Amino acid sequence: EALAECAHRAALRQGERADPAGEELPAGRALRALMDGGDPTRVMGTLYAVYEGPDSFPALQARLDRLCAAVRKNGGCVAVCGGERLLALFPGGAWDGIRAAVEFRESFRAEGAAEPHLVVDRGEVTLGTAAGTVQAFSAGIARSARLAGALPEWGVTGLLTAGALSSLGEGQVPCVRLVGFGADGRRYELLDGLPYHQKKLLLATRADFELGVDAQERGDGAQARRCFAAVVGVDRGDRAALFHLSACGKAGDEGWNGTG
Repeated sequence: EALAECAHRAALRQGERADPAGEELPAGRALRALMDGGDPTRVMGTLYAVYEGPDSFPALQARLDRLCAAVRKNGGCVAVCGGERLLALFPGGAWDGIRAAVEFRESFRAEGAAEPHLVVDRGEVTLGTAAGTVQAFSAGIARSARLAGALPEWGVTGLLTAGALSSLGEGQVPCVRLVGFGADGRRYELLDGLPYHQKKLLLATRADFELGVDAQERGDGAQARRCFAAVVGVDRGDRAALFHLSACGKAGDEGWNGTG
């Protein structure tokens, strides 16, 4: 199992990219180059990250250096970068954003920091100039920000939208589980980059968990409760299952609509 996990992680890292010039570009210049490279509105992958700020500026600086390097290595461009959030754009698609998200998780773990909350999406993004700087505009980015803000309550630290998952090409197969649904479609928890034993438990209970989400989607609250109770019986640390189970109990037999 450990060897299979290593092989899967290696596949995620295939095709890593660096800047052609082999040097770091300031975020503003990189965004402007992306905007000037063709149509200002294009479909691309996005990664929205929310995290707890470090205690000191040197720690923040070191963190942002690592995160921006992970974005560049995977063919992306940082659009927003700050003490508690980061937005990256990936012209190559959502797969590049997924690989960067995995590196974000590993970077925070190596730092001993709390897990970041990550949302990978894919959709139209328009680049334009506002207040003298290049800005990214997209309804999808606003949705990603809302989703990232809700992840702590849902007990999830990494989310893929239906648009991101459906856009992946042959051989681009992240490890996920169906975790909920909303107006934008089904939503999937990203399991890659989690600690090995945590991921192993989530995979062991994935079938029951996904049956529970299916039951919620069709309004069968009783079946959903049975499924999530079975998950919690195996893994009491599964915060997403605990959240769903609690929500099912509040909703009654009519069920509950996933994660809103």
